[in-house]
Amino acid sequence: MNRYIAVWALIALAAQSSYSSEPLKSDEDTALVKSEAIELAGITVKSQTRIQKPDRMVFLPKREVVRTSTDGIDFLRKVRIPGVSINPLTGEISVSGGREVELRLNGVLVSNVELAGVQPSEIIRIEYNDNPGTGGAESRVIINYVVRKPGSGGYIGFDSFDAIGKDKFASISHLSCRYARGQSCVSVNAGYFGMTRDGWIRDYEETWHLPTGDISRLEQGLPVKIGMHGVDSYLNYNLSGEGKYLFNARLGLDYNYVPNKEEGDRHTLLFIDGETTPREITEHTSERSWTPSANLFYRMNLSDISTLTLELTGAHMTSSSLHSYAEYAIENAPQEVQYEASGRKSSLRSEGKWTLGLGKGELSTGFRDEYDRIRNVYTGDTYGAINLEQNVASVFGSYGASLGM
Repeated sequence: MNRYIAVWALIALAAQSSYSSEPLKSDEDTALVKSEAIELAGITVKSQTRIQKPDRMVFLPKREVVRTSTDGIDFLRKVRIPGVSINPLTGEISVSGGREVELRLNGVLVSNVELAGVQPSEIIRIEYNDNPGTGGAESRVIINYVVRKPGSGGYIGFDSFDAIGKDKFASISHLSCRYARGQSCVSVNAGYFGMTRDGWIRDYEETWHLPTGDISRLEQGLPVKIGMHGVDSYLNYNLSGEGKYLFNARLGLDYNYVPNKEEGDRHTLLFIDGETTPREITEHTSERSWTPSANLFYRMNLSDISTLTLELTGAHMTSSSLHSYAEYAIENAPQEVQYEASGRKSSLRSEGKWTLGLGKGELSTGFRDEYDRIRNVYTGDTYGAINLEQNVASVFGSYGASLGM
């Protein structure tokens, strides 16, 4: 069988903006760390690339990491934080133990699509916090990128990796646009991941162990089509006040469509012990979801050692799915099962936090409120509905300090 495949990558970058180099606040803010050692009067001094703080781990980039990284996601991959994994296809970031990963850029909530638009030369350091404190945040791991403030100017970047073969197609694309002027910055980020494939075949064999004996079921796969498409898009407005405050407004829209699910579509001939005529099985699953979201973030430096942070996040997801299954002997009427599910989920998160530096430690206190409302409806051969509404509010406080440092 003759097969062919074509693969290419397209990268377009234009009008990259300049960045002002602001004074660094502490020794950990060193923008770049040389990999080679420095010799002074016979003493070898080697710069640290990882610094342990009371509430987080700080990773400083080496020059070769900055030079060889293509974007913010590739940068994180090459920093190699223990326990952090990155899906090479989708760019999804996960940690060992299955905990939720919260990505931030200068403290502002972002997605992996937005991090893909960060230039490696912008990054000062990465802060990794696997113990963000109380108030409902214990199950999260926070990865925060600290980057330079952009100077006036604009940036447009587009990259795409596409693969086309016989009855196959896959694409991973990312668009990043940004314009900064004065204290304001507007950015747009969008990502697409999709694939289609004709001729997907699933063979399956199983044995049922019954009191009366074993029964073998052998499925001989027939070609079906599978596919999936996903688009994530975000619009950000950022306003900073010369180190005094930071405000960010963010709108997002996520769309996912699976016309034929890889794990849920099949067409097979079923051969069962004791039956002379094979059965035919058809199964189909499709899914679709829309999720608009909004986030407001405000941080004010009350003094050199005190900070106030307020954040509000809302999202509403609308989803639907269809599943059908039929199994029948070739000459008989089919036995069919079909159901549809539709759902809506609304969530609202609000959080406020005040921090105060005390010597080598930090005192923090605040509040956190989480509200969720879910409604799922199931129709078809059976009907069911689920309604869930919950609200969790908490007040928290903590103090962390370094000992012997």
